[in-house]
Amino acid sequence: MSASWIDTALSQLNEEISNCEKVLFKFIEDKKRMTAQTTPIHLNRKLQDNPIAIIGMASLFPQARTLREYWENIINKVDCITDIPDSHWNVEDYYDPNPRTTEDKTYCKRGGFIPYVDFNPMEFGLPPNILEVTDVSQLLSLVVAKEAMEDAGYSASREFNRDNIGVILGVAQGKE
Repeated sequence: MSASWIDTALSQLNEEISNCEKVLFKFIEDKKRMTAQTTPIHLNRKLQDNPIAIIGMASLFPQARTLREYWENIINKVDCITDIPDSHWNVEDYYDPNPRTTEDKTYCKRGGFIPYVDFNPMEFGLPPNILEVTDVSQLLSLVVAKEAMEDAGYSASREFNRDNIGVILGVAQGKE
């Protein structure tokens, strides 16, 4: 790498950051202006009587085992759609470029694949023999829910009122 290449890259990065700052400042000003002009929103009575707070988060996305990795991928514009890993299935056995094939094959050989997650069923009080009949997304949900609780400061070693705590999971499986 030559020094001029690095200088050029740094200059482009500086310009990109400057543009982002301008857009962000404009957004903040627009938001302030909109807030000043709008009438107050009356919250649903249930929400007024039972406010909620998001105090912990966790995630599991393609090429992002943690929430931090997820945001880093977004910031760095990482394309997390990859070729089918060899550990999943043999592309030669299941791929056909013809989307109208009559064979039991797919015309897609790329996808978003989540990283490996170590799952210990005993940690959740599950006997190992139940794993065969449990959907993988349910097991992954347990792991992510536990991580969200830990992010909020609630771990197995801390006593807390479980009646006031809830975990909301969002799960999506897309098809092209």
